[in-house]
Amino acid sequence: MFKLIKIEYGHGNVPEPILVPAAAGTYKEGDALVVSANKVAKASGDASVAYICYAGKTVTSTDSDLLVYKVTPAMLFEAPLSAFGTTVKFGAKLTIDSTGEKVTATATTTNFGAYVESVNDASAAGDKVIVRLA
Repeated sequence: MFKLIKIEYGHGNVPEPILVPAAAGTYKEGDALVVSANKVAKASGDASVAYICYAGKTVTSTDSDLLVYKVTPAMLFEAPLSAFGTTVKFGAKLTIDSTGEKVTATATTTNFGAYVESVNDASAAGDKVIVRLA
């Protein structure tokens, strides 16, 4: 789960939720999301995250709206690691795991992914790091 911990530059720490169309699937609060085929879907790999799921929901073809908030460069998130490795260090751009809920120890190759702002003394899978998603 990507947990918003800070919005920099004096803004309140409360994101503004909006309803957007979503691809069918089960979403949890804090899932990282991308836009694909005019709908949000779970992010994975080195995707550039555009939104975070605000409230969990199972989306079906008849009920396709999902409550989300937009990711901005001023936001810092706490996120667990799916694995730990030597690539987990300050300034690294790492990928998002296949569930859209965690950061991996794999460096990105083309897109933004998760930029590590603080390793936060992480040393194992499950430990949390501080990342920027935009």
